Amino acid sequence: MTDTGPKATAGVGLTLFIGGAHPTSARAAEALQAALEGHEWLRANLRVIDVFDEPRSALGAGVVATPSLLAVDGQRRLWMIGNLEDRAELANFLKGFLDGLGKKTAGAGDPGGVPDGDR
Repeated sequence: MTDTGPKATAGVGLTLFIGGAHPTSARAAEALQAALEGHEWLRANLRVIDVFDEPRSALGAGVVATPSLLAVDGQRRLWMIGNLEDRAELANFLKGFLDGLGKKTAGAGDPGGVPDGDR
């Protein structure tokens, strides 16, 4: 698969919230990296936040469980909460997000969509 996405889209990005070194979080990160194969522009806009290291960022974003994946494009905030190991479900989530990019105008802001309080 080739990278067909926008090269520099302000306000577009993914944030994966994980819970430390828990095996579920590690598997979620691995599954997401595999799902982003061919979408290097989006992979470059991926932020991984450990809720134990950056609790204010997680609270500010509205995280209720880990792992959680937040996709933002300036107008939409889409969540996938829980186990990301279902590759088909993850692919459908990402496809829905990417398909919507052509229909939305991205706004300015932090590509990760979370406050900078813990950095």
